[in-house]
Amino acid sequence: MAKARKEPDVEARAQVLLRGLASARKVESVFVVSRMCREVAGLTGASSATQTELADAVRDARQWLQGQAAVRRELFVRLDEAIAARNGQQARELLARVDATAAHDRTADEDRIAGAAAAFVAAQTRAQEAADAERAAERAGKEMEELTARAAFETVRRVLKERFILAGVFSIARLR
Repeated sequence: MAKARKEPDVEARAQVLLRGLASARKVESVFVVSRMCREVAGLTGASSATQTELADAVRDARQWLQGQAAVRRELFVRLDEAIAARNGQQARELLARVDATAAHDRTADEDRIAGAAAAFVAAQTRAQEAADAERAAERAGKEMEELTARAAFETVRRVLKERFILAGVFSIARLR
C-alpha cells in the first residue's frame, strides 16, 4: 500500500515563501518577485498573524515592483535616446543591461526599441570591423612596400658588390 505524501505545514510553507520573496528582492529579480507574490496570494490556511506578515510582504514587494517598472521605463527611454543620438557605446551598454534585466514580458514598444538597438549595435560593430580590416590592409600594404623596397635595395647592393668584386679582380689581373 502506498503511503500518502504529507504536505508541508502551512506556517512552514509561508515562511519558505517569505524567505523566497526576500531573496528574490535581494537579487533584484522582477520575474521571481512577481512569481513569489502570486504564490503567496495563493496560500490559504495560515494564522492571522502569518497572513498579516504575508500581506505586508506582498504589499512591499508590489511597491518595489512599481519602482522597478519605473526604472525599466527609464532604461528603455535612455536606450531609445542613445540610438537617436547615434551613441554606439552607450547603446551597447544599455542594451546589455536591458537584455539582462528586462528580457521578459516586453511591450511592443520595448521590443521595437530593443530590436532597433540590437540592429544599431550590430551595424556599429560591422562598421568598426570593416574599419579595422581596412586599417589592417593599409598596414599590410605599407609593410609589403617596405619589404619590396628592402628587397630591391638588397638586390642593387648585391649586384654592385659583385661588380665591385669583379672589377677588383680585373684590376688585379691588369697589374700582373
